[in-house]
Amino acid sequence: MSHSLQCQTFTIMDKYYCYFVLQVFVLILVQQHVQGIKCLECQNCNQNGVPENKTCYTDGGVCMSVIIRDKDKNKDGVVIGSKYVIRIARSCMPKEKFFLQNRPFMCSVSDGVKHEQNVRCCKDQDLCNLQVPELNPLPSETVENTHQTDSRPSVTTLVLIAVVIFLVVLISVGVALIIWYKKYCRPYASPPDQNIDTNPLMGSQPSSLKELYDWSQSGSGSGLPLLVQRTIARQIRLCEIIGKGRYGEVWRGNWKEENVAVKIFPSREERSWFREAEIYQTVMLRHENILGFIAADNKDNGTWTQLWLITDCHDNGSLFDYLNRHTHLGQHDTASSHSSLWDSTSTYGDSRSAR
Repeated sequence: MSHSLQCQTFTIMDKYYCYFVLQVFVLILVQQHVQGIKCLECQNCNQNGVPENKTCYTDGGVCMSVIIRDKDKNKDGVVIGSKYVIRIARSCMPKEKFFLQNRPFMCSVSDGVKHEQNVRCCKDQDLCNLQVPELNPLPSETVENTHQTDSRPSVTTLVLIAVVIFLVVLISVGVALIIWYKKYCRPYASPPDQNIDTNPLMGSQPSSLKELYDWSQSGSGSGLPLLVQRTIARQIRLCEIIGKGRYGEVWRGNWKEENVAVKIFPSREERSWFREAEIYQTVMLRHENILGFIAADNKDNGTWTQLWLITDCHDNGSLFDYLNRHTHLGQHDTASSHSSLWDSTSTYGDSRSAR
């Protein structure tokens, strides 16, 4: 009997305890619903000395955090400097300030002013306004960064410029070397119109003076054809000077390992050169006792134009020098030589010509 009474008493106590706990829980829920969401609240939160643990409650409202970029001002709101300062504020926004469609008016910020101020509203949990929104860069900073980015060339651009410069320098050096080689290093080549080796109208080029004489005697007998004269003059190498006269110098030259005499007139003596060349080229003037005429040509030595007369070369020199050296000649020999010179069928030029 007593045992049954104890069990019934314990059961009644348990029920009271459960009812009490349930009432406390319901009371807490009701109190929280009445108070609303918990938010941080402060002005100039980022300044020293401002408490950051102050809170507020809003029933059906939102928590709000605001960041503002503004110039430094005094307590009266007067600007005292040109530098910008950042101010942060946190607060509760009551439900009464909501705008259309349950959206708070203060939480909407235009993109055009987000570089000056920005707002963040939340209601998902208590103290959610601890997080601060970000500000957009100032327009001047954006333009400056853009200019710096634009003015800074990319790596690809730098490489392309370097390659172009290298190619230009390489081509310029190559062209300069080709011009220098053609001007100073390339061996002299006869002009195409003066090379009788490749001229089908002239046949093969004579290889000796004898062949030249035979060739000249097949025509008028007064020297070589004009094209051959011009060709031979370009192939003669001057060796030594063997005499000087009134109108120029006489050189011993070499053409294909054979000696020739080259009488060189200055350009101012063109009339004398032309007159003597005209005498040598007289028809039927070829004779064994007359100085053999080979060619008449002009040649540019780089400073002035030289007028050349090319004849046979004789080791005894000119007739004048020969007679002066051989004074023992008899009267008969002298008379014979004079008689040959004054023969009506012969024409003579300067007695000091190469012989």
